Order: sequence, then C-alpha cells, then structure tokens
Amino acid sequence: MTAGYHFALLCVFTLLNLSVALRTDIAGDSLRSTLLKHYDRVARPNLAVNATTITFGMTLTHVDLDEITSELTTHGWVQMAWSDARLAWDPNEFGGIKSIHFDEQEIWKPDIYLCNSAQAGEIGTYGSSNMVVHYDGSILWVPPAKFRSFCDLELKIWPFDVQTCKLKFGSWSYSGSHVDLQTGGQSIELDLVTKNAEWALTNVDTARNSQFYPCCPEPYIDITYTLHMARRSEGFCTGIMLAMITVTLLSLSAFLLPTHSGIKIMVNSVNLIFICFVLYAMAERLPALTYKPPKIALSFGCFLLMTVVSFCESVLVIKLSNSNGTVNFPTIVNKALFIGKVDTSNSFGEVLEGTGSNGGWHQVAVALDRCFFVVYAVLYSLKIFCFYAMV
Repeated sequence: MTAGYHFALLCVFTLLNLSVALRTDIAGDSLRSTLLKHYDRVARPNLAVNATTITFGMTLTHVDLDEITSELTTHGWVQMAWSDARLAWDPNEFGGIKSIHFDEQEIWKPDIYLCNSAQAGEIGTYGSSNMVVHYDGSILWVPPAKFRSFCDLELKIWPFDVQTCKLKFGSWSYSGSHVDLQTGGQSIELDLVTKNAEWALTNVDTARNSQFYPCCPEPYIDITYTLHMARRSEGFCTGIMLAMITVTLLSLSAFLLPTHSGIKIMVNSVNLIFICFVLYAMAERLPALTYKPPKIALSFGCFLLMTVVSFCESVLVIKLSNSNGTVNFPTIVNKALFIGKVDTSNSFGEVLEGTGSNGGWHQVAVALDRCFFVVYAVLYSLKIFCFYAMV
C-alpha cells in the first residue's frame, strides 16, 4: 500500500513538472512570436526619441605582438549592453518568463568594430553567440572576439622596450547623435590574461573620445584601449651579453698575437663572420626600421666597422714585421708602450734579415698593436658598460 502510494505521488509530481515545462515552452514560443511579429531588426532602438546608449566593455585573455608586421593580435570577448523598448514585455502575461535568448541575426545589434583593424576588407571579428533579452527591454551581448590591429613600434632600446598599442572601437555608420558609446566604468582585469612568453601586459588605459571630422558636422564617439606591454628581456640579455664578450675577446686577442703571425688575420675573419651572424639574427626578428634602428644593432654595426679596421691593421702589422730597415723609438716611448727586445723571428723560427737589435719595422708593428689594444679595450669596455646600464 505504501509503495503504491509513493509511486502515485511520483507520477503526479512528474506530470506536474511536465505540465509546467510544456506551458513554459508554449509561453516562450508565444513570447518570441509576439516580440518578432512586427520587429524591424534594421531599425535602431529609440529611433524617434534620442540616441541609443551602448555600454561597451572588453575582457582580454591573450595578447601577442608581431614585430615583423607591426600587428597586435588580441583574444578575448566584448560586452555590449543597450535597451530596446520594442522587446519589453510583462512577465505575468507570458508564464513568468523574465529573459529570453535571441540569435544575433534576429534582432538589431550595434555596428561597433575595431577602427584600426589590420584585416583589410574584413571588420566582422566577433564570434557567433546569442543575445540575452530581459523583460524590461535591456539586452546583453557577449561575443568572443579576435582582433588584429596595427601598432606603431618603438624599438630604439630593444630588447628592453615597452610598447604602447591601441585598440580603437567605434560605430561604423552611426555618429554620436545616434549611437552614444559609454564605458560604464569598466576596467580590464589583467589577471585573466594568459601569460605570454615574450610580452608582459603591465597596464590597460580606457578612454572615451568624441571627435569631429571634416566630412561631417556630428561628433563620432570611440572607446580606445591603450595597452602597455613590456618585453621579457631576460633571455635576450644573456645572448647579447655573451655575443659582446665574444666579440671583445676575439678582437683583443688579435692584438696579443705575434706581429708576424698570420693567425691575426684568421682571428679577425672569425670575428667578422660572428658579428655578421649576430646582425643577421637581429634582422630576422626585427622589421626594417631604417629611420629608428635599435641601439644594440648600431652597436654591433660599430663592432663590425672596428673589426674591419682591426683586420686592416693586422695586414699592415704583418707587412711591417716582414720589412727590412731600422726604426728607433725614444726610450720614453718604448717604456710607455712596454716595448723591449722584440722577437724578430718568423713563423719558421728564422731570424728576419735587416731587423737589427731593435727589430726595425718590427718595433713599429709592436707599437701599433699595443696602441690598438688599449684603444679597443677602452671602446669595448664602454659599450659593454652602456649595455649593462640599460639592463
């Protein structure tokens, strides 16, 4: 008896739930038909009264910057809220329904797009999603989005640069007299942004702008987000510092080799090849900014020129070391340049003819090497110190 009684109650409750669900579905279909019966999705809400106020916001999930094309790629979603009196209803007349979903193609939606988009001929960057309409006519639309925008890069202090890129959103066809864009006091939460291996999003500024253009007397309103991104330069610092130290050691070691040794030319040649490789690696990562090249690139360009001069000096020194004749420096010059009795033998251990006890032109070659060593050591030290100061 008890089991049958419980089974009967279960059946009654099931039927009641099915009945309520059926009435809700019928009420929802009736509401949808009523709202869309004479609805014109092309006509702007509040057309005959005043401007349609759009509250615009954005949430970022990932940002990436392509330095070669100067393009910023932004992933996330936007939030747009507005009111449409034509979609208001009394919940008591439609089974207590207080909200309903519409497809984005069924009702009017604002034409808010990215004004500085890098996608030529394509401004529709929102994903497909439904709109939530409440009984008082308020509408919320939160579509996913992917934006590609141009960014004016400043790479003068690469790789320690901080880039500032802007996302400018505005109505594509309506002036401020028809569509009034508002931020609603919303700020972008940086905690939701996925970490990038190369860039750190440090801050995002939001500004509402009203601008007049020569074509039209009405103001045009836009919401501009300014993204401040700092490069993660730890990996670059290590590579650049090692490259600078390598160039310095190779260049200075060429001056310490015997003046008649042909290895001096070999060392300078290796140094030239290494610097060219470093410059090529930089060119692969950076755009062709001939009007504002990075200081690091200019430094390695200076290293390249210095190595060419060192190469020519090595050729001259080797030529002088194998020349005959006698040239005597004053004692004070010999002491200043640490020139004593020089080795006048060639690479085969044979004493060069005509060099004399002072080495002749060999002594001049040693003096050149010592002078160049001091000058280059000072110049390379200054370059490395300046780079360390930037870090």
